[in-house]
Amino acid sequence: MDCIVISYGVISRPTFESVTMIHDRTVRSLEDIQKNPLLVLVGNKADLEEERQVSREEAESLARNLGFDLFYECSAKTGLHLDDCFKSIVERLDEKKRNIQDKTLETVLEDPYHEQQHSQQESNQKHEEEEEEEAGEEEEDEEEEGFKDPEDTPDYKHEVEPAIAAEGFTSTHTESQSRRVSNNKQKPIESPDSKCCTIV
Repeated sequence: MDCIVISYGVISRPTFESVTMIHDRTVRSLEDIQKNPLLVLVGNKADLEEERQVSREEAESLARNLGFDLFYECSAKTGLHLDDCFKSIVERLDEKKRNIQDKTLETVLEDPYHEQQHSQQESNQKHEEEEEEEAGEEEEDEEEEGFKDPEDTPDYKHEVEPAIAAEGFTSTHTESQSRRVSNNKQKPIESPDSKCCTIV
């Protein structure tokens, strides 16, 4: 329920006097359902000026005292002020709707939970950006340093290689050297007393 129009006849005082009673009943029912529609008071038969029983000033005063949002005198027969009345109702309803939306937005922005959630989202986003930046710097450092053979490092030659040799293994470089030394030492020498070969 967005709008309520209460009408009376400007040529009928009894209908005008019933406006207060209708208004009070309407307001009480709206309080029960917690609604706040646009209230409009319309004086009909405004074209019958010679038969008027209710002055415009009296009707305006009543509308102001009862808290009506709009007041118009119209004529359903001639269309007097009808377009203006309906146009004003539409404009006021649009304005009222915008105000409700603005108040709802303000309530959401002032909500502590909403502020905390928004702050957490900003923090998470900043943390992700920092991680991406660190990952990019690490990749750049690796590309600048290039690949290094672990066997060429001082730690490998002084610590790892002797440990491997102690276990009966050797590096490719050490094996080749060992073969050359072994080949030089394993030349057969003929013994004068025997045809057997002695390995020195």
